[in-house]
Parts: sequence; C-alpha cells; structure tokens
Amino acid sequence: MKQIMLNLQGILTDNRSFFELIQFLSPNHFHPQEVPDPLWDQIHIYSESMHVTPLLFYRLKKYSKILPPKEIYEQLRLRYLVNAAKNFHLETKLKQVLEALEKENIPVIPLKGIILANTVYENPAMREMNDIDILVRWEDIKISIIVLESLGYRASAPYHFDDESMLYDHHSPVFINESGTMLELHWNITDAFNLSPEGLNLGKLFWEQAQKGTFLGETAYLLPPSVLIFHCAIHLSIQHAFNFGMREIYDIEELYLKYSHCIDWKQLMKLSDNLGLLRPLMISLTLTDLLTGTEIIKNLNKIGFFCNIPENYLNFAIHQFTISKTSENIPFRLVQTNATPIALLNSFKKRILLSPKTMQIKYKLPEGSFRIYLCYPYRFFNLLYRFAPGIIMEKLFFSGKADDKDFWKWLYRG
Repeated sequence: MKQIMLNLQGILTDNRSFFELIQFLSPNHFHPQEVPDPLWDQIHIYSESMHVTPLLFYRLKKYSKILPPKEIYEQLRLRYLVNAAKNFHLETKLKQVLEALEKENIPVIPLKGIILANTVYENPAMREMNDIDILVRWEDIKISIIVLESLGYRASAPYHFDDESMLYDHHSPVFINESGTMLELHWNITDAFNLSPEGLNLGKLFWEQAQKGTFLGETAYLLPPSVLIFHCAIHLSIQHAFNFGMREIYDIEELYLKYSHCIDWKQLMKLSDNLGLLRPLMISLTLTDLLTGTEIIKNLNKIGFFCNIPENYLNFAIHQFTISKTSENIPFRLVQTNATPIALLNSFKKRILLSPKTMQIKYKLPEGSFRIYLCYPYRFFNLLYRFAPGIIMEKLFFSGKADDKDFWKWLYRG
C-alpha cells in the first residue's frame, strides 16, 4: 500500500489540492499533514464537485486532528447540516412511496444513495444525494406512475413507455412533488443497448438477487452487498465515465468495511465476467484501494482473482475525476463494435424500423391507419436531429486521442 500511495502522489503531482482532499477524506489511513490556509478554498471546491463535502466534514471532525480555517469549517458544517435535513426529508418521502406501492402489491428495490446512506454509512448525513431512485419491474411502470401521481408527483418532461423505451432508456423522467422532492423510477440500471448489441437487462438480474425485507419500516426488496458494489462500479465507470464525482468510491469503501466478511466475492467476479463487465468492476475496486486505503484487490488476489490494470489507465481514470470537460456518455455499444459506419447504420436502422404496431401505439394513431407509415420519415429525421450531433462529437473527441480511445476499448471489452 505504501507503493500505491507513492503512485497516487505521482499521479497528482500537479494537483495538490485534490491530493490533499483524498488524504483528508481518509485521515486514518493517509495521516494528512497541515496545509496552507489558501489551499483549503480549492479543497472545498473539489469536495463540492466530487459530491463528498458532507463526508469530508464528518471525517475531519471525527477522525482528523487538522481542521480548516474557521470560515471554511463553518461552510463545511453548514453544508453537512443542510445535507442532513435534506436526507431526512428524502427518507420521509420514500417511506410514503414505499407504503403506497405496497398497498398496490408493487415490489420495489431502493437504489443508490438512499439505501446506502441508511445502511452502510456511520451517519446518513455523510452521504450526499440529490433524489430518490427506485427500481420496479417493467410491467409495473404504469401503475407505479399512477401511484406517484396520487402522492402529488408530476413528471418533469413528457414521456411514453413502449418497447423502445424499455431498451433504450432505463428510467422515467424525474418526478417532482410540490416540496421539490425528485424521484426517478427505474426499470433497468443502464440503457439495455448501452451494454451490448443484444440489449442487457441488468434490472432483471437485480430482481433475481433481491430479497424481501424492510427499509425505513416499510416493505422493500433489498440487494446483497456484492450486487450493491457491482452497481456502484457500473454507475461510476459506465453510467458516468468517472466524471460525476467520487461518491461511488466511498460507497464501495463503506460497503467493503461493513460487509467484507460476508461478501460473496466469487459470485461477484463470476457475475461480472459473465456479463463482460469484469474490467469496469476491477478498475473501480482498484481505484477504491488507491483513493481510500482499503485492501480489496489484495484480498481478491488471495482467493485467486487477478486483473492487471495498466498504470496509465489508472492515471487516466483519476484524471477524469478532476477535469471539467469529460467524455461522459460514450456509447458502450459503439465502442464494442468499433463504431464503424456499418455498426452505426445498423444501430440507427433498428431505432427507425419499429414494427407498425409499435409505431401506431407510439404516435397514438388509429389501428391500421396509413398515417403509421408516414411517421417513418418523421422518425428518421427526428432521430437524426437528436443523435447525429452527439455521434459526431464523440468521433471528434476520439480523433487524435488514441490513448483515450484505447482506454475505453480496454474498459468496455472487459
């Protein structure tokens, strides 16, 4: 681990404030030293962009002998208290949602921050979150929306659920109630066609692993720690391409510290390998070791699991945390197929040539109407308008950046 620490210091040679933030977030491991007062302003800015300010305040107050200047300390403390109040509000609203869905016999899996804050963190206020995320089965989506609307939630954008939505999206538009509470209704973990040309339904896999239990005093289906770690890794590496802060790094750390004795690592490795997602998992676990001081990889090596990650790829992933303009939402399926013109054309064709029945439902036309076929040209130009600029920008992003492209190819073929 000393060698890992030296590597981390080398990676962040030109970014001392970020390096110091990492140390203050894990004071028991890194034993940080005093830093000049002016550096705290940038440390605070980084903690906000990484979505870890409440965590930073808690660990500084409880575990570190070093405290920031009074003004910065008060800003951190206020941020922590505001987050505590917000999390309590979200917990209250989720409890109402779970109760209402239970009355309709709709099973629910709480996801991400809301479940982690209340089950693995020492104090729920340590974990920053913006909204409530819940997973329901695809066939329960429409009745779930009716339940949400009965509780005062309204969709923030128009929506229409059909077979295309099921495959190319993974959650509803954000639903918001009068108090400003935001909720996302998931039926999958990431877009099915974002992971493979065949469409990979991780939501179905999560339902196979979930067990019925209670959460916040209400009936809910709960995921085992191994699947929670898997979800954190996928959200960090694939869903947000390492550019949405470091919350998942500390989620994995907390899950490991609390459940290392009962995590089924062999099942987790086998699951990830079978799905072609072993490298996203392993680089997320390695980054957790590097940034927090855990020894997950060392323990995996003891039971025969190895994954050699080139150091320049670790450097690249850490750099993604710190830059403001990143390669977010690189299409997984396009990288897998080398993004050739034929692959792009085939993917585009699948989106256009939906069945007449699907087109009839999607565009709310009478059954058998000739206008169904007139909608195909409209759909073509609509999709071209929506997706062509993004694809062009991604091609430009990769042009002249062979090392970047190599990283994403390596990662997504894992």
